[in-house]
Amino acid sequence: PPSKSMTISMMKMKEEQQQQQQQQQLLQPSWHKTFPFKLYEMLEYSSDSEFSSSLSWSADGSTFIIHDKHVLMNDLTPMFFKQTQFRSFVSVHAVYYFLFCMFNTDV
Repeated sequence: PPSKSMTISMMKMKEEQQQQQQQQQLLQPSWHKTFPFKLYEMLEYSSDSEFSSSLSWSADGSTFIIHDKHVLMNDLTPMFFKQTQFRSFVSVHAVYYFLFCMFNTDV
């Protein structure tokens, strides 16, 4: 088992990392926190992760496709957004004049 001093130093390292992350978030410009930028970040993240089968860019990159609504809303969306209701997620798109088309009612 780790010694007490090792455990304390690990806790301090974790605290320092959290403080650095908080400082970086504060230094980001406010426009970086708006819905379109968060959506872009989520799409980029999903394309390089285990979530690529749930959310992806279209072949031409002009739209995105939700393949699995449940995984999107339960696992991926909470990493980037406060809203966890699909209806709210769709509603925000309208505020930014994004078109939302649903081709498959099972999505």
